[in-house]
Amino acid sequence: MRCGRSRMNDDYDWAEDAIAFYNLAIQTLRERYLEDRLPGESAKEWLERTSNGN
Repeated sequence: MRCGRSRMNDDYDWAEDAIAFYNLAIQTLRERYLEDRLPGESAKEWLERTSNGN
């Protein structure tokens, strides 16, 4: 992954960097879901439960 300000020059690929950060966020969210979900809980249910601060 080529993330970070040190790469920001004329050849810097903003789209590639944005995609890399998006992929990292999705991967992290999926890992949290797999670790924290309740038995039989769907991803939608988990997201609703955890985003409410419960």
